[in-house]
Amino acid sequence: MVGNKWVVNGQKVWTTSAHKAHWGLLLARTDMDDTKHRGLSYFIIDMNQPGVETQPLMQMNGHASFNQVFLTDAEVLPDFQVGELGDGWQVATTTLMHERRAADSLRSWGQASKGDGPIYDQERVETETTMQPYKWYPSGLVGLT
Repeated sequence: MVGNKWVVNGQKVWTTSAHKAHWGLLLARTDMDDTKHRGLSYFIIDMNQPGVETQPLMQMNGHASFNQVFLTDAEVLPDFQVGELGDGWQVATTTLMHERRAADSLRSWGQASKGDGPIYDQERVETETTMQPYKWYPSGLVGLT
């Protein structure tokens, strides 16, 4: 912590839709003396602030759904900390659990489909996922051109 804020430096690759995000989730080491999963803290970070840069990664299908995110002296106020300091791993695993549950629900919607066409509630899936260049089919997520 520098003064009354965290100053973050680092990078992450394969961040989905970072170029569209207003807010990001950040798991950062806040205690260098702690080991493994201890000493990590979880933050919400403004993706449009100075010090946050996104670079799209072009895919073979011509889309750039994934990005590299570079943090250079990006500032995070303590108010944007989620959970207790040093307990970020617990918050992250809880977040992932909810994300996986949502993905599993989408998969089950697809499995409920009859035939080879799009699932019965395509509009709901698109609304839930906000991934416009994709459609869910019984076999999974398919990119559209």
